Amino acid sequence: EGSYTCEVSDGQTTDNSTFWITVKSAPTIRDFDFLPQVEGTNMGKTCVAISGDQPIEMAWKKDGKLVQNLDNKIGIEKMASAIHMYIHGLDADDAGNYSCVATN
Repeated sequence: EGSYTCEVSDGQTTDNSTFWITVKSAPTIRDFDFLPQVEGTNMGKTCVAISGDQPIEMAWKKDGKLVQNLDNKIGIEKMASAIHMYIHGLDADDAGNYSCVATN
């Protein structure tokens, strides 16, 4: 964290601009895995950020695309340093590569 100033001069006049830089500690996610699931059952998974400077934004992705609430099928609950995903009535369309993303 610090203040930086850029100064220019033509020998007669001087001008400057100052800006502030804050370096944040990137979030780290607690390891998790997905066990094989049975079609027709319900599944829930919580992703937790165990370190990193707040505020931390978290999201679930499926095959690289953002997972969002979908009627009574998919529920996403965001908390301060965690995000929970719930899928009701698993079917073949729910298969894919799920990942949790945390940014600050």
